[in-house]
Amino acid sequence: MKIFVASNGFDETPGQLVAQLARIDVKPGKATPVVVVDERYTIKQALTDGAEPACAAFHLDDFLHEKGSIADGVMVVDTNQIATKLSGLASDWVVFEFGQNDQQTCLDFVRKVSRYNYMNPAMRGRNVVFSVPSIYLAFFARMLNEAFNNLPVGPLAVAQSGQVGMLMISTMIERVFVSLPLLSAPLIRLNRLVIFVYRRFVKAV
Repeated sequence: MKIFVASNGFDETPGQLVAQLARIDVKPGKATPVVVVDERYTIKQALTDGAEPACAAFHLDDFLHEKGSIADGVMVVDTNQIATKLSGLASDWVVFEFGQNDQQTCLDFVRKVSRYNYMNPAMRGRNVVFSVPSIYLAFFARMLNEAFNNLPVGPLAVAQSGQVGMLMISTMIERVFVSLPLLSAPLIRLNRLVIFVYRRFVKAV
């Protein structure tokens, strides 16, 4: 599966967009590649009059709840619509046009379509294009990379815990102690005593 994030600021059909992106050679890797295409002038110049690759094109509005469900002021994406419309994909290229939809609605769609991709093989092995406003290219590329490559959206809670911070301090102190041979043994014992007291304190709290 390859993901392309392209600007929707050009007056072109989904087929014309796909014809340009098909010329980009993306090497396979262990992770799902997310390619940001912000300028297609050179690709357009190199195009011939050959047939456009077959593609399935969808607008984000196609996946919203028919009754216009709103949560916290944001239009909600219907997961059932994602499953219905994507289960019968036959072409190698799929284009999702975000248009001028609210940013949070777009993020809701990204998360839900990535979950669908993990549960259903319909999109795997295909080229998926997200056509977004040019000003948000980098933002959506990061969100897509996090969603489809299963990366954490924000800092892990464990990384913010006091125990991890104490471990890092302890490691740094031990490195300093090791560099001082005469003081290393008693100071390492003192360091372990401090850690013991800290653990007791945490359990007591």
